[in-house]
Amino acid sequence: MTQNSNDPHQARDALEDAEAHSRSAAARLPENDSWYELIWLACIGGLVITPVLPMPFNLLAVFALVFALSKMMSSYQERYGVWVSGYRRGRTRIIAISLSVLLFAIMISVWIIRLRLGLIWPAFAGAAIAVLISFILSRAWMRAYRRDTSGS
Repeated sequence: MTQNSNDPHQARDALEDAEAHSRSAAARLPENDSWYELIWLACIGGLVITPVLPMPFNLLAVFALVFALSKMMSSYQERYGVWVSGYRRGRTRIIAISLSVLLFAIMISVWIIRLRLGLIWPAFAGAAIAVLISFILSRAWMRAYRRDTSGS
């Protein structure tokens, strides 16, 4: 028995199933989760500071922070049964890309200031700015995700 991929009823049913799955996933996620946010924001701040650390501590710190982020993601998925990529389609993608660009700009600025001027303190100021921006945009991302999945 072969399926007709041009059947509009099958396509509509598949879309309805996908939308129901998205709504179900969104309903399982908390409005905000303190442990997740604290780890995520600490990792963001740490990643901004790592370029000013001496070798090999900068590389070790990056590995530790990336490991912490991956462990945090898997723990979140185990806890809530779902992990949603920030780069999914919809309003959330704009927020996620904007955050990525801003964090990249901060990290590059810290690195260049360290190389050219030898200053370390801007890394801590950059980390504080990165954490604040990340906090604000992560809350905006969650609101956008809920709007996207609610259909409004």
